[in-house]
Amino acid sequence: MQSLKKSPLNEVHINLGAKMVPFAGWLMPIQYSGIIDEHLTVREKAGLFDLTHMGEIIVTGPRAEEYVQKLITNNTAKLADGKAFYTVICFETGGIVDDVIVYRFKKDEYMFVVNASNADKVFAWFRKKLIPEVKLIDKSPKTALLAVQGPASEKILLNVGLNVGSLNYFEFTRQTYRGIECIIARTGYTGEDGFEIFFPVDYAFSLWATLNTAGKKYGLKPVGLGARDTLRIEVGYPLYGNEIDEKTNPVEAGLSWVVDMEKDFIGKESLKQYAGGKTARRLIGFRTIERAVPRAHYDIFSGGNKVGYVTSGTLSPSLDRGIGMGYVPAEMSEAGSHIDISIRGKMVKAEIVKKPFYTGGSIKRDKIS
Repeated sequence: MQSLKKSPLNEVHINLGAKMVPFAGWLMPIQYSGIIDEHLTVREKAGLFDLTHMGEIIVTGPRAEEYVQKLITNNTAKLADGKAFYTVICFETGGIVDDVIVYRFKKDEYMFVVNASNADKVFAWFRKKLIPEVKLIDKSPKTALLAVQGPASEKILLNVGLNVGSLNYFEFTRQTYRGIECIIARTGYTGEDGFEIFFPVDYAFSLWATLNTAGKKYGLKPVGLGARDTLRIEVGYPLYGNEIDEKTNPVEAGLSWVVDMEKDFIGKESLKQYAGGKTARRLIGFRTIERAVPRAHYDIFSGGNKVGYVTSGTLSPSLDRGIGMGYVPAEMSEAGSHIDISIRGKMVKAEIVKKPFYTGGSIKRDKIS
């Protein structure tokens, strides 16, 4: 059995009393003070996340832009230097290799941030599709990633001397901070304003300590993977392995907005059959009408017949009601329709609703470029 990888902050998490669990081949903190407390702290103040398990791949060389354009469904023409966007990588079948954020440093240099569970797979896929004059560098083993998310996140970073006030949403900058070479991005996975900081692993302890100490007066707390999951569910963000995978195409997953059919990319031919959203099933959002907690893999029923399944679910800490996502036949996916969720042998009534479930996030829409 392969041993679990550990973050350079592993001992810090243990000393903070974190509950540690295996996740995507890593030993990671799932909670410290409790999932609900951590969740609400991010919504109301700010949370500090260790995301070192994520993967970082650099694509560089004279034909880097051409290569990246072929790999992803979104269009690199949208990206200027210092900007990032969300996209997916597809197989020729239209199934999803991974969903990623792509950062453009310059025309011949990009960074992909990939899911921990897919890091090796994505790098192998990139190598398989490599073209001349392009070089791949897997920076994951040498890169630590911390995130500060929540309404107070900008104040905390400014307080420690990080220059982030001029960053728009999904923009990033390279900075040297106390001798540490950092990439700081105004991105995140919580529905709140926030920042992600990429830097060499050797400085993980010092930067965590700096942020944690400076953030205390703003109510900052460490946050684990448990609250990270409930936060992303509330805003309807997909998780690879739940809402999307190798057998899922981006159209049925509601990700058509990151698919540009006017350009060429791997998987385009397969996705043509879904033009206009013509898919057999669709990913929906739903909320329970009575108090109940839906979970992944629970069955969805309509008229007494099983019609689909839940991909993610939780009792929303912000809304205090059951919410979730799942797949149902396309003809049953209209908002306002009623379904039943089988929860521990009981049929619980639910209503299909538009995502996001939670709309009170602190992302500065005037900062969206």
